[in-house]
Amino acid sequence: MGGGLSVCLMFCVRRGVQLALGQTMVLKVIRRLSLLPSLLALVAVLTPARADTVTLSFPGPSTYWVSQPAASGEAGSGYGTTNPIWHTGSTLTETFTGVGLYSVSSVQFSFSVGSGSLNGGETWDIYLNGQLIGSFTIQGNGGGVYCYCGGQYIQGNTYTLTESFAPIVGNGTYTLEFYLAGGVAPGYGSIFFQDNSISEAEQVGPISNQSIGPMPEQHWTDSHLALMSEALQHIDQKKH
Repeated sequence: MGGGLSVCLMFCVRRGVQLALGQTMVLKVIRRLSLLPSLLALVAVLTPARADTVTLSFPGPSTYWVSQPAASGEAGSGYGTTNPIWHTGSTLTETFTGVGLYSVSSVQFSFSVGSGSLNGGETWDIYLNGQLIGSFTIQGNGGGVYCYCGGQYIQGNTYTLTESFAPIVGNGTYTLEFYLAGGVAPGYGSIFFQDNSISEAEQVGPISNQSIGPMPEQHWTDSHLALMSEALQHIDQKKH
């Protein structure tokens, strides 16, 4: 590599601590090659930045909803497609496990609603693992409805919006919730959510959550060890 061989031992980190690219780490040079395996055992390799996306069914058949007070003669809670909802405090919630994302920094929602002659606006807050990540408003005039979603008005009954935010670490377990923060008065209609909706959770950035610890032996081949040996010898020669 030009005038000499450089050694870069990168990213000895504890869980949750990220070192920016280009940051210099000063490591004490270990001269004795017999100590090299101990040094390698402390190196945690982080995956380069990339985006991973997981598709979830929300609101879906397993989404639990609560509508209180319930419409006359109808259940106030259940799963899947909801009964009419208009009262502040109503919710749709579902917890997903084994998602495969260490953290989530963006969610795209695509959902459908039906109108029960809504005449006013219902404002819904969106939560991920208990943290507010966005909101939307379903507006009606006694007939059709539209959504103010993601800073734009969308006509019809099916809407798509994307919410981006600082990474929320769930380590594979995430709870999505729609919370009716502003409902309408009785007699001003309602909406219901259909259970054929999808949400896409995305993780962007360094996505490995490996802890410091022994690396699998097969990750270090003879060529790796030879390179490290040559590098240490090169450093030793320059000191003399």
